Amino acid sequence: MNYLAPSGTPISPKNIFDWMMSNLKSGDPLKLFANKIKRKFGVKYCLFISSGRTALYLLLKCLYNIRGEKKRNEIIIPSYTCFSVPGSVDKAGLKIRVCDIDPHTLSYDLEKLSNFDFSNVLAIVTSNLYGIPNNLPEIEKIAKMHDIYLVDDAAQCLGGKINDTHSGTFGDVGIFSLDKGKNITSIQGGIIVTDSDQIAQSLEQIIDSLPNQSRTGVLSDCIKLLIYACMLAPGRYWIFTKLPFLKLGLTPYTTNYPVHKYSPTLGQFASLLFDKLSILSKTRTNNALAVQEAIREIPGVNFITYDKSVKPVYLRLPVLID
Repeated sequence: MNYLAPSGTPISPKNIFDWMMSNLKSGDPLKLFANKIKRKFGVKYCLFISSGRTALYLLLKCLYNIRGEKKRNEIIIPSYTCFSVPGSVDKAGLKIRVCDIDPHTLSYDLEKLSNFDFSNVLAIVTSNLYGIPNNLPEIEKIAKMHDIYLVDDAAQCLGGKINDTHSGTFGDVGIFSLDKGKNITSIQGGIIVTDSDQIAQSLEQIIDSLPNQSRTGVLSDCIKLLIYACMLAPGRYWIFTKLPFLKLGLTPYTTNYPVHKYSPTLGQFASLLFDKLSILSKTRTNNALAVQEAIREIPGVNFITYDKSVKPVYLRLPVLID
């Protein structure tokens, strides 16, 4: 297993060439990218930031300031999620409240979520792990019932849907990630989408005050992107596994990460990959279904269940073992 590359986006020489040529064109690449996202997801606002975890951190701080109730400093997160989620809550100076999940769906256990004491809660954060949308309509109902924010974290679920509504667009505000191992990547980057004028305007003020990524940082990420493109294929990925200082496969709990604006150069590349999202999602879904069919009869192997209205994009294929 150490020789298998993680979930990632295949990047061809043509993608690299198109990226280099597109940087010669005039215009604002982030504005173009934002317009693509707004059209596809039917949202009013789209904002960019340095990473997915930075997006969640700044968003939670923003929501706390907007709500203006000092006691509402608790954020409900799933008991099974990425370390970057509680890390972002911690960095925002807010309190983590953990709620159990349903192990068969990986979504919140709705009965336990409904029975929470919401008197000090600011927001619920979804997870949508592995590209499988949570039970977002029901979670949204609970958030509305208790007059708290719903942050639809679709860092691993860009393109996933419930009926015709995209994951990341439920509730008050959603986030996507462009980091390594996500549905599309530019090595790092985060996206925030919302229909709320108040949330968007508050976030714009915060983001406008942040520094640009340094030229050295942009150059470093571009080099990483080229190496990523060359080495992601399983036949070459073993080279990375021989370099222990890379700490591959680890997501440490940390609140120490850069907070700056998203690079237009990286945004140019992510925008090109975004045009391929439907093809990438279809390929991943077909692969997941083929693997499920191949191992379905193995005793003790079970798969995550979801409603027929759910359209996963299978960034990864989770398997439950008895």
